[in-house]
Amino acid sequence: NCVNSFYGIMHLCSKLEVLSERQKRLLKEGVAYYRKLSEIKDKAFPIFPCGITSLDDDIVYAGLRYENKMYVSVYNMSCKAKRTEIDLSRYGAKTVKLVYPSDAENKYSFKDGVFVCEMEKTSARSFEFSVNN
Repeated sequence: NCVNSFYGIMHLCSKLEVLSERQKRLLKEGVAYYRKLSEIKDKAFPIFPCGITSLDDDIVYAGLRYENKMYVSVYNMSCKAKRTEIDLSRYGAKTVKLVYPSDAENKYSFKDGVFVCEMEKTSARSFEFSVNN
């Protein structure tokens, strides 16, 4: 749920006191990252590297671009693990790092503008790319 809020509005509406310690840690990390992005949201441009999505899509990409950074979230909407590959060279992407959850054990790579990511079933991850201006 934190990934869903990064480019919009965060709304916490559950019983936070019943979260496990790991879930609390993820929420704290998510709120901190949301606040970081809040500083640039009104100046950034939305990006949809795979175009506008539909309910039938297994993999969804969405994000923001601002100055020399691109913030991209990848969603696996499928009930199966998926491998996704997308050319991000048109955005001038140079390097990538996984930012949320920072301790996720995702396999991903970025070479010659092509981003490859292996996703668990029904999961979401957020990445930051450095880009050419």
